[in-house]
Amino acid sequence: MRKIQKAAAVLILMFFFLAAVSPAVSAQEIAPTVTKAVFRPGAARVEIYLDNGPEPRFLEISTPPELRGGRMYVPLDAVCQIMDSSVDLSGDCAVITFPTGDLYRVPATKRVVEKLQQGDAGAWAECILPLRQVFQTAGYRVTWDQEMRMAVVER
Repeated sequence: MRKIQKAAAVLILMFFFLAAVSPAVSAQEIAPTVTKAVFRPGAARVEIYLDNGPEPRFLEISTPPELRGGRMYVPLDAVCQIMDSSVDLSGDCAVITFPTGDLYRVPATKRVVEKLQQGDAGAWAECILPLRQVFQTAGYRVTWDQEMRMAVVER
């Protein structure tokens, strides 16, 4: 019986020792983050590059990006996924919280407000935002490639 108690005590001490000397790693440090995203008008997906590899991946999006008056607009859900941001959709304003803690408020359009009043849970799905304004607010660099007709967002 004493041998079992000694063995258990040694195991417990080893556990605490290893826990104390092992570096703590958060889930955010392990999870890859998007370092670059390429948006093309009319495309149903966004080309994204992660910090853990050179190969592009593709993110399917709800609404294709569109050009209006020389500006590109992108769907709210794509913005939140790429920037790993949370969004509060309660009320007549969507509030995006960036990983830095900064906030970006998106007032609801008349159409979104009408859908919300009708109880449509997907009312914000078609919400599109000005790409340059949103990403630059969060500290990203945005460039436009006229020849390729694409916006490139980089962290």
